Amino acid sequence: MTLEEMRRIKATYTPDDIRAKRNRIDYGISLLSKKWFWHVLATIGIEPRGFNDLLKEYNISPRALSETLSLLEKNEMISRVVYSTKPIKVNYSITDTGMRFILEVGESINQFVEHYIPKEVYESWDGYDYKTTKK
Repeated sequence: MTLEEMRRIKATYTPDDIRAKRNRIDYGISLLSKKWFWHVLATIGIEPRGFNDLLKEYNISPRALSETLSLLEKNEMISRVVYSTKPIKVNYSITDTGMRFILEVGESINQFVEHYIPKEVYESWDGYDYKTTKK
């Protein structure tokens, strides 16, 4: 879509439409801006995981992981199953909403970066340091 086409579409929106879209976009960005949100969602998207499995995979505190899982569950991107074993076991799996988020948002970001960000910039980025061993 060209910039001119985008401007024509934007001209059809009312100020209330623009505010509502902006609020939804801001909310989506706020989710993505949480450091562990994308990593944990993508990991659970590969296969269901337990709390301790996720703790071992990332250099994350139990509190930060718990908050991330709660946020994912609140937004219906993962589901939680509690097994009444001793000790209690909890498994997290991805929902259709979570998978759609990964596929649609992830692919959109991938295409944007691939087309508009210089390759040497994104290829030299070493990512989050999430595989380091806890101290």
